[in-house]
Amino acid sequence: MVSQAETIAEILHQVGAIQVNTESQFRWSSGMLSPIYCDNRLTLFETKIRRDITKAYISLIKQYFPEINLIAGVATGGIAQAALTANACNWNMVYVRPNKKRHGLERQVEGLIQKKSNERTSIQKAVVIEDLISTGGSSLNAVEALQQQDIVVLGVIAIFSYELDKAKRAFSDARIPLYTLSNYTALKKVLTKNKFLNQAQITVLEEWYNLFNRTKL
Repeated sequence: MVSQAETIAEILHQVGAIQVNTESQFRWSSGMLSPIYCDNRLTLFETKIRRDITKAYISLIKQYFPEINLIAGVATGGIAQAALTANACNWNMVYVRPNKKRHGLERQVEGLIQKKSNERTSIQKAVVIEDLISTGGSSLNAVEALQQQDIVVLGVIAIFSYELDKAKRAFSDARIPLYTLSNYTALKKVLTKNKFLNQAQITVLEEWYNLFNRTKL
């Protein structure tokens, strides 16, 4: 039986959101070279794929965070995904910038924030929506910004995770649950099963993954 993680991985690969090149590797913004490049913004361009991704987000949220009353999107990749998810379930939404604006109201969290002034004020309980987890830094930065606004962060959900040890440790240390629609393991399984990769290419992927987990990012 094909898992949801494998189904999503196959969708991401089919639309070009995930590309694999073991010969001429991609350079990430961190400067690291990788045979995998993930651009989940490409999931927004087709109606069916948007719906499939939104349904998968909602399924995980309702399974693990039934007490939610707020969706928080991480700028920029998580904003559209958060808006689609919040709209489908009539949840309120905010989004989180990487840093505070340097002008205007100088906000980092944009949206209606309810400060708990008395017992009648409902506590905002948020799930953070991301599109991609690499080391987890941007997601946990958003979590901290929300917590500073007295928003309870129940957890983080993303479309794809590279499953790097640094991210696993970071979320564990922050005591923030992380769930993803798909991941590196599922992607490798799909690419192997569908014969998109030969054994030599699989070896390159494994060597990169093991090296990345030993590298101080």
